Amino acid sequence: MSDLSYISHERPSYIPESIYNGYCTRPTLDKYFQICSSSSSMRPSSFVSKCKYLHDPIPSRSPRSDENFSVLCTSVYSCLDVINRAFRDGYFLSPIPEVALQETKEGLEVSIENLKAEIFALEVERSSLRQSARCEDLLKDIGYGCLLTHSELVKMSNPYVECSGIYFLISDDEVVYVGQSVNVHCRVGQHYREKYKEFNSYVYIRCSEGDLDVLESIYIHTLRPKLQGRYGDTCSAPISWSKLIAGVLKNHKKGHEYT
Repeated sequence: MSDLSYISHERPSYIPESIYNGYCTRPTLDKYFQICSSSSSMRPSSFVSKCKYLHDPIPSRSPRSDENFSVLCTSVYSCLDVINRAFRDGYFLSPIPEVALQETKEGLEVSIENLKAEIFALEVERSSLRQSARCEDLLKDIGYGCLLTHSELVKMSNPYVECSGIYFLISDDEVVYVGQSVNVHCRVGQHYREKYKEFNSYVYIRCSEGDLDVLESIYIHTLRPKLQGRYGDTCSAPISWSKLIAGVLKNHKKGHEYT
């Protein structure tokens, strides 16, 4: 273990973590960085030799059998020991020219790709703005004013709620048909698409699924709509008039909403 006092610093990006935190031969250290002063630079191997010549050697140790060093290798150095000695003696580190050029090349390649992506995004945005402007002109031409944005449409939106109830199809101020559905909006739309029953407006009463037959039957027998199915002179309903007046309603709750 080295007896150097470590100086706090971050690992330079051009020195791999395995090298930075490990033990290496001097030629291996030479591949990754150089030690510089304001007027000169030297390889780590030269710096190690200089420290030894000045009788202040950087600690080293013999390689272990499990570290896969060459059999000719007699000593290895902690990269951190070398770096800390350089900092202690007033030097600083820099990448060797080949590494610096490679990092610059890689950085430029990344920058180019980022710029291409930004240009593409701007082209898409420009195309979208052109299309939006054209669409807004078309709306104005047909008298519908300005084109609404995503946020404006979302702000204006209403929640879609499925509801069960009794619906009334109306034509010229007359109820022409009474029906029931667990999804009133969907069922009325189906009537409109099928065109079997002519109507120009509708209204519905919300009620629970358990009350649909009773409530529909009451309104059918009361209103007797002209488009309702019939058995002779009697309107077809889920519950006959005789059963209604016999007391079927006794166990049903009162209360519904008009929409």
